[in-house]
Amino acid sequence: MREKIKLINYYMQYISGFTLIALMFLTVADVIMRSFFNQPIGGSYELTSVFLTFIVFYAVGYAQHYRDHVVIDVLYERLPFKGRRVISFLSSIIYLLITALMCYVVYIYSQNLIATNANTAILKIPHWPIVLLAAVGLIGYFLSIIADLLFLKEGGIMSNDVN
Repeated sequence: MREKIKLINYYMQYISGFTLIALMFLTVADVIMRSFFNQPIGGSYELTSVFLTFIVFYAVGYAQHYRDHVVIDVLYERLPFKGRRVISFLSSIIYLLITALMCYVVYIYSQNLIATNANTAILKIPHWPIVLLAAVGLIGYFLSIIADLLFLKEGGIMSNDVN
């Protein structure tokens, strides 16, 4: 199961990466159009916020799998094996609960956006699909935390030295 979750997050981080590349091209094109032709790309600010949703939420599960999040391990590394397992388990449970709450709140928020028919100002892009797609990224993160918990249950230990 851990490998399947890793594969899901692997493809999601590619979406994140390609979106980052698209955002870079959009930004460069907008700067060129603004500087040389005094004509910025309409809606580039809105597209930037849409793209950032994919960049952030679609990479977080992959980062979780490879322990790329910022950690302070001064105390953790000095604990015995059993202490590290307990800390890893408790922190994973907390992450799981917070991520589940985030998924729920983002879903409720998307329902409110559907009800109010909220759109971006210039391009009239509906907000709700973007928010729901952010929830998909959070689900990838949620699954990655579940995979970590299963790994801990099997006797593994979480560290920055990932397989």
